Amino acid sequence: NSLEVTNCFAFPSKEDGEEESDKNPDYQITMMKCLREVNVDNNTVGWYQSTYLGSFLNESMIDTQFNYQEKIKNGVCIVYDPIKTAQGTLSLRAVRLTSTFMDVYRAGSFTQDSLAKADLTSTDIFQELPVVVSNPSLISAFLLQLTDDDTCQADFDRLDLATNPFLEKNLEYLIDSIDDFSVELNKFQYHQRNVTRALAQQDAYKQKKKADDSQRRLQGEE
Repeated sequence: NSLEVTNCFAFPSKEDGEEESDKNPDYQITMMKCLREVNVDNNTVGWYQSTYLGSFLNESMIDTQFNYQEKIKNGVCIVYDPIKTAQGTLSLRAVRLTSTFMDVYRAGSFTQDSLAKADLTSTDIFQELPVVVSNPSLISAFLLQLTDDDTCQADFDRLDLATNPFLEKNLEYLIDSIDDFSVELNKFQYHQRNVTRALAQQDAYKQKKKADDSQRRLQGEE
């Protein structure tokens, strides 16, 4: 089975002090009516969002995709990375929640324990679908016309595949993750020291209790 995405539109940005949920449903309905009036495909099959160097996995994204898949069985999310695309590599990904994770999330228990109980890891939350990009016939004809036009000046800078910006940003993400790991490691080590100290105090109390009992027995108090 294949799902064809032919059009999309963006939601208006949220104003200060305005709830996003108050505007989006009405705006979406209005846009769908306008598309239908001009004979453009207007069946909702999902949604899309832009991301910055692949940093799109968060609870808000999961919640939105869950709501779409509850209403649209084959609903998908198209993830577009404008930064990576600007460097010469078209970045489009299609993802959807797995059926197993949908059952866990539907139960209202999105915790580490619930995921472990369902034998789910972070890689089992989303499944990525293959994406095939094709041009409509009119666009293909237009591109063919441009290739025959001598006045067309190609912008070869768009083909620059320099990876320095991506490497720098990924290193920043890695450093942040290492810092978070260090903080959590210090917390864990502090907890371990407290546990060790508590166990030592328990052992000392038991030894003292045994010594006191032995002393009382020797003195005939028991």
